Amino acid sequence: NQVNYNTGTFASWNWKAGTTSGADFSGGDITPSAYSINTTAGIGIYKFAGTNATETIAHNLGAVPEMLIVKNTSTTSGWSVYHEGMGNTNVLYLNTSAAKDASIAHWGNTTPTSTVFTMGVNANGTATGIIAYVFAEKKGYLKMGSYTGNGNADGPFIYTGFRPGFLL
Repeated sequence: NQVNYNTGTFASWNWKAGTTSGADFSGGDITPSAYSINTTAGIGIYKFAGTNATETIAHNLGAVPEMLIVKNTSTTSGWSVYHEGMGNTNVLYLNTSAAKDASIAHWGNTTPTSTVFTMGVNANGTATGIIAYVFAEKKGYLKMGSYTGNGNADGPFIYTGFRPGFLL
């Protein structure tokens, strides 16, 4: 009943990045069991088994990821979010309205690089499957940032440099 609750309201975000074979994961501690990567659009989707330790995963995006969305698929835990604007010692949860939480255990107090991202103990718990959506800014495809609301009905203007198809 978690995904088909009578009278429930649901949202579904779906991405298929592209390449599903031929990536070199030799630069990370964990090798994904499945992945889909699009270097042009700056998105990578990775599935791997958690290790309950701080580990790195090579992302093969060729740019520094500014945002990660991570979910342990074998528990009811939340969707953990890293965003460059709040740093590597904080985490947000998509499934709550809570403010950012200071937690170095999520990202191992480590900012993603152009080759790897780090999963800390809280995000990389022992599990049969963890899914990570990794986003790197690419002109015309992905723009990361933040804004401050202004209380007006029209809200603030947010410049992306292109017409977005999706805004989170």
